Amino acid sequence: MNDTIPVPYDKLQEMYEHVSCQSISEHRRISGSVMYLNVEYVIVSSMSSGARGCSMVDGYRAVSLATYKLNPELYQHPERDLARARNEQHRGYDGDIVRHRDRQLIMYGNRLTFTPTNYGRQLSLFK
Repeated sequence: MNDTIPVPYDKLQEMYEHVSCQSISEHRRISGSVMYLNVEYVIVSSMSSGARGCSMVDGYRAVSLATYKLNPELYQHPERDLARARNEQHRGYDGDIVRHRDRQLIMYGNRLTFTPTNYGRQLSLFK
């Protein structure tokens, strides 16, 4: 089960603009990370509808690989992908290394779900 973090609607829209699932799987690159409450996140998926817009995004905490303090099990990605295919390692992005421009980030921890609050959202008075 994912942990859920409520965020202002405008922040959710910013996160939605940085969904990087396809570019992670193809090139190990992200379109950008998002800061929220002094924590950096990489956004990996979203759910939206045309009428209501984005209703949630999923992401992982991220930190620069150069400053990561723990000793992660770092695999080259082909070996890691094979281990996942053989069910020898959990699926998900925990421990994955991605690149954004000249930075390398490591995604860590559990998958997090961000949902909107009404704080900061312009409400329509004339519906």
